[in-house]
Amino acid sequence: MRVAVVHDYFTQLGGAERVAEELMRQVRAHVQPATAFVGSFSPVMVAHTGPGLAGLAWWWEDKSAQEPDGPGQAGAPGALSGSGGG
Repeated sequence: MRVAVVHDYFTQLGGAERVAEELMRQVRAHVQPATAFVGSFSPVMVAHTGPGLAGLAWWWEDKSAQEPDGPGQAGAPGALSGSGGG
């Protein structure tokens, strides 16, 4: 599993960085991702969603399900996002 947690770096009042760090703690309590990072969204994303944005994205790779000659069904990407206003 590869995990990215992103937050609204530019708005201090929303507490999104705290929310992002907590999301990562919750993920790590259940799985050990191969790669994981916490980063920030650009102001463009915040302009379209509002302050306090925090989001979680992941890619789960199941190497046993890969098809060498076809369009493999190796993983299931996912994303969740929500306002981190607190």
